Amino acid sequence: MQHTEHLGLGEYMERLQADGGYLDVLSAATMAKREDNLAGQTSADRKREIYTGINLAMPDAGPVHLCLAADHEPERPTAVTFDIDSIVGFAYSLAVAKLGVRWNSTQMPVSDLHLSLHLDPLPLQYVDSDGRPHHVRRPVHKIPHYTFGRLVGFEDISLYFLFPRLYREDQQSSRLRDEDFRIWMDQVLLPALYRHYDGSLVHEWTQSLGSSFYSIFLPPNTLALVWASILETIENTGLQQFSGVTILVQGKNLKTLTKANTWDGMMQEFAQHWGNTIDDSHLSDQFYVDIGKETCPTGPSRVGGVGLHASRYRSDTEPRINLLVPQTIL
Repeated sequence: MQHTEHLGLGEYMERLQADGGYLDVLSAATMAKREDNLAGQTSADRKREIYTGINLAMPDAGPVHLCLAADHEPERPTAVTFDIDSIVGFAYSLAVAKLGVRWNSTQMPVSDLHLSLHLDPLPLQYVDSDGRPHHVRRPVHKIPHYTFGRLVGFEDISLYFLFPRLYREDQQSSRLRDEDFRIWMDQVLLPALYRHYDGSLVHEWTQSLGSSFYSIFLPPNTLALVWASILETIENTGLQQFSGVTILVQGKNLKTLTKANTWDGMMQEFAQHWGNTIDDSHLSDQFYVDIGKETCPTGPSRVGGVGLHASRYRSDTEPRINLLVPQTIL
């Protein structure tokens, strides 16, 4: 039998939704409850029309012809791409930032450091409520920390200060306690900044200090001296709770920034940003790059189209392989 119209199942479902009187339970955001009475929301006549394809207004017309072939998507050629998804590790000095830092002069209400980032847990010690000392290892996101700022020129990369000696057994959050943060700012960080930056810059900062989430540009020329002053100051009596402060460097969501069709192309994209903003000589050996290899269909993406069944399409992206490697091999 020949049919003049061939509908795929997805298109037929869209047509039913447009005509009304059809409840798409698969697209519902919540589970139905008994009192919703789903069965009673569609009349018997409408159910018959949906399942037979015969329009009640034109009973003599032939039924809709569903053609499975109409839903068939021809095979699409694929291509391999490489990208650097994220970077993470430790730095010896703030001088790692060649172009300076966008400094966060206040603490975030909620830390943006949520995972161990594949790094080995760090050793630390604390005294429990009974006065007994403990030596343990904890992942970086469990260690009290402060998001210091972002690298100028590569602002997908953040610098964090980790404070192992501020770890407490009963902590509910790895964010610094307000009192610790006040002491850190007033007696350690701000004196170091005021000591090494020109008075005209300091005057500008004082207009912004304390503002919520305000970032202040710290020029790169004296960052090494600032860090040296910090390390010197925290050895003083009353400030040794900050001893062992460590700089964590993290950059994530770099995929689209570094994606290329070849390894060399990926490295060129990455080096264009990295070489201008990062001084490798201040990086620890514990520094890693998360490299991804992805096989994707070529041509325009079909994900995100308008329509009832668009969300049911599989992603255009095929299986992805990620490998965490030391930065030194790149």
